[in-house]
Amino acid sequence: MIVVAANLQKILDNKLVKSLTFALNSGCAPHEAPCDKSLIGFAQLTINEA
Repeated sequence: MIVVAANLQKILDNKLVKSLTFALNSGCAPHEAPCDKSLIGFAQLTINEA
């Protein structure tokens, strides 16, 4: 929860950043390799303006 909150604050502080991908401590299944493109072991936050 702290990792998500910290990265959300980064997006909110920097108006130029609209999307941020970061590693999670939860890891992934034994047969999976971490991959930021398919979000295995990673999370992504995106700000959409309406």
